Amino acid sequence: MRRRVYKSRRAKEAEDAGLLPAYKAARALKVSKLFLQTWIEPSEWHHSGWGGKETDYYDVEKARKWLESDEGQEVVAEWDEHEERHRAHLPPRRGSPYWVDPKIIEARMRGNNHA
Repeated sequence: MRRRVYKSRRAKEAEDAGLLPAYKAARALKVSKLFLQTWIEPSEWHHSGWGGKETDYYDVEKARKWLESDEGQEVVAEWDEHEERHRAHLPPRRGSPYWVDPKIIEARMRGNNHA
């Protein structure tokens, strides 16, 4: 059973006009949601969900123009460089060829190689 999404009438109108919430706008622009929320100003907000929370909506075309500008390209390059440095310090994700089950590591540290 699909979960029903509740949006205000104006939120639906904003989406019809080309404005998108952060996760959809980030996907359309091929950037992370965190990058979008950090560097791009939302165009407006609308109520959504059961509790009527405030959801930011972004103008994707305006954001795309900024991302294609010299300033936007510079910011994206710096962000990517920062992300690359950050990722280098993270342990491998499950499914990565470098990932090892923590139980195996613990067993090897205890001297039991038959985990």
